[in-house]
Amino acid sequence: MHLTARVPNFDEPIDALEICHENIMKRMATLETLAANLRERGIAALREQAEVWREVLAFIDHSVRNHTLDEEHDLFPMLRRHGVPDLEQLHLDHSWSQETEAFIEAEFSRAMESEEVSAERLERLAERTLELVRFYRDHIARENGTVFPHARTVLSTEEIARLGAAMRSRRGVTESR
Repeated sequence: MHLTARVPNFDEPIDALEICHENIMKRMATLETLAANLRERGIAALREQAEVWREVLAFIDHSVRNHTLDEEHDLFPMLRRHGVPDLEQLHLDHSWSQETEAFIEAEFSRAMESEEVSAERLERLAERTLELVRFYRDHIARENGTVFPHARTVLSTEEIARLGAAMRSRRGVTESR
């Protein structure tokens, strides 16, 4: 177990995107445990672990959204100009994940606000959460295995610098780390 996380350096934006993937996968492991607990113990587990759910959902809402924007608004358009194939499926993946994340957040909020929640509704929340975990495992493996190696090969120094600057700006970071 790593006691310290790698810190993204936006001067190396492809590395920063990979570090973000590592952080996403840590949160997905947490979600997998939360979903298993939800299935096992129902609403009691959800309420007992509500703060952990909130922390993971906040990470998704902020960090994963920024990461997706990095790819959709900056990296993928650059790669398209270089003729890198198969980016459309990744775009569709991002749409699916955003819809699924919104569903999970809404269902979590409804469950926390309700006196009683049906077992079916809790099962659906657990199942969609596990779908998201499986999705990210596959999606990240494809990006790390194909997209990022292409980016390292085809992007110019200037494009790398623009990508890093866009990532910094999106996060309100004024200087390199």
